[in-house]
Amino acid sequence: MSDKKRFVYSTGRSFPYGYDIIQDGKYFEDFSADEITGINDVIEIYCIDKFLSIKGALPNWTKEQADKYIPIVRSFKGLIGRYCSNISLENIKENINLINFMYDDIFWDMFEEFTIYKHITGEDIRVLLIQNQHLFWKVLKYKKIVDYYDCYLSECIKNCVQVAELIVDYYYGDEKEDYYFPKTFTTADKNIILEKYIDSDDANHHTLRLIRFSNSNSECPISDELKVKAKHRLEKLDEDIQLRGVSFDHGYSFCFKDDLGSDLFSVQHTRNERNEELTQISYNLKWVEDNIDDYATLLNNFIYMFGLVDIDFNCNLMITPNNVPALIRMIALKGKSIYSAGTLPNNKDTIIIGGIILYYRLLLDKYNVYLENLVEWFFKKYLFDEFNISDFNYNPSPQNCNYLSKCRNLVSEIDGILRKYNMLCSVGKIDNELLEISSTHIKVNQVSSLLNNKYYYINSDSLNDESQYLFSDQMMLGYTERTKSKYHTFYEAIKSEEMKKSDYNEFQLEKIKWLINRGTISINKDDTICLNTMRVYALYKLYHSDVINAYHFPKEYSAIITQLENNGDIIPKNSLFSKPEQEYLNFCMNRSEFGNGYDLINKYHHGSNSSDAKTNESDYFRLLTILLFIIIKINDELCIKYDDKKENKI
Repeated sequence: MSDKKRFVYSTGRSFPYGYDIIQDGKYFEDFSADEITGINDVIEIYCIDKFLSIKGALPNWTKEQADKYIPIVRSFKGLIGRYCSNISLENIKENINLINFMYDDIFWDMFEEFTIYKHITGEDIRVLLIQNQHLFWKVLKYKKIVDYYDCYLSECIKNCVQVAELIVDYYYGDEKEDYYFPKTFTTADKNIILEKYIDSDDANHHTLRLIRFSNSNSECPISDELKVKAKHRLEKLDEDIQLRGVSFDHGYSFCFKDDLGSDLFSVQHTRNERNEELTQISYNLKWVEDNIDDYATLLNNFIYMFGLVDIDFNCNLMITPNNVPALIRMIALKGKSIYSAGTLPNNKDTIIIGGIILYYRLLLDKYNVYLENLVEWFFKKYLFDEFNISDFNYNPSPQNCNYLSKCRNLVSEIDGILRKYNMLCSVGKIDNELLEISSTHIKVNQVSSLLNNKYYYINSDSLNDESQYLFSDQMMLGYTERTKSKYHTFYEAIKSEEMKKSDYNEFQLEKIKWLINRGTISINKDDTICLNTMRVYALYKLYHSDVINAYHFPKEYSAIITQLENNGDIIPKNSLFSKPEQEYLNFCMNRSEFGNGYDLINKYHHGSNSSDAKTNESDYFRLLTILLFIIIKINDELCIKYDDKKENKI
């Protein structure tokens, strides 16, 4: 039989490839058992048998055709069984090498179902796997095969350090496949192979980083010693990369200027004397000077000058996956306890914290204004004057103490602020006596909100698909023969010029028709595509921010939130921080959720901090930035709850 086109189907696949091969019946009319001579012929009839045993006779077949074709299909199992019974060590390698790439996994389905493994001894499989180590990634998916060859497979794995990549990906990566390991392959064996892998020449960045940063689990524990070894190996690899001259340099400079007019900041892109890209960010010195006695304005600068939050008061320090080009997303470290966004270049974080450090020093050195005293003013005076909230104390770090002491103080104060605010939301007042008795640490996802139905999140696969079709650069809806690659996304094309339904190919029209049925777009009489503005706006927020803040959503569009909620497409939640913000804060503050975080709470609560003064200084400014972000979130809620003007200003 020809290998030009094959029928491909496996369990779990929604629809076969090459359906037309069997649809018109010609395959069965021409079928001859004598022509089933090669491994690909056998796998093809195996696929056809699988598909038709589930679907039955095809709907376009006549009764006469069904009566003729079904008995042919029933004969397939016998043909497959006879072929499989002749597979041995002598010919299995030849068979594997001849397999069509589309049948790669299906062969091992057949290997297990037709018990081919019983014809091949444990020693034979050991030789095969040692000579073809990539086959571990196939064989270990099948429990019956693994159980049958238990001891032999265990010995094989111990002598193949490359399998460490599979082990780490399975237990700690984002591997979706189910793998099985021999019962005789113990936890100690896993540790030994991981250690061998770290020392080997084949160790790669991805696997080493997962070992270094993942939170250990009981099925494949990673000791602290292994983490340290992985850390040192990574440092050596990074040195080698630098010696080869592979690097990416982009510098930032920050300054205050008094000639910016009414602009709070300006951004210029230049190149330095070494022709490296340089972004220069200038802030308005005159604005600061004119308002130096106005503590409210000095704090508002973190919103409007340094951009700590966006227009919807979402945290600007983090990056969400959909705001990163697909090519850049590919380099992110992905794992079960990895904050992937934290492994990507984050220019926003660099710029915001860099500006805040400059501002801190300007206020202190030029005007003798200590930033932590502004924080104290917010909690002690502002909250009482504006909202009659008392007992919300804040104890600033002594101005002249070292950064290590300041970090320890901020960690404690941040925890106290979150506990007090949570109590305010729960019982309507702050009871410091009760707080002193209860020493329980509060998690960021436990901090409640004063507002009902504050955040909305996607709650259906359909809405997720809808947003992907509109805004993803991977959906191929931005390309047409007329516009070529001018636009990256469907939304970009529709917004930029008049696009017609007739501009799109047949494979694209299926998605476009689905979007019409969803009410996302409509087609005008002249064939032009029109966006449903309200719905698309909501989808834009959900795609790019992973959340809608209902209290910063345009009132005139509020009906779409009601509609989406009623349809079960979105779901409301109440908390001070949105889920993306909770993840970012957990990444910064602890390792309970993510193993690659800064772990600032544990470092400064439990004395495991670095002795390096520069590290403590860097950690202090990150903690201070987080504290300022918390102030903005608290003030935003209070303004919405108690201020009719809802201007969200301090």
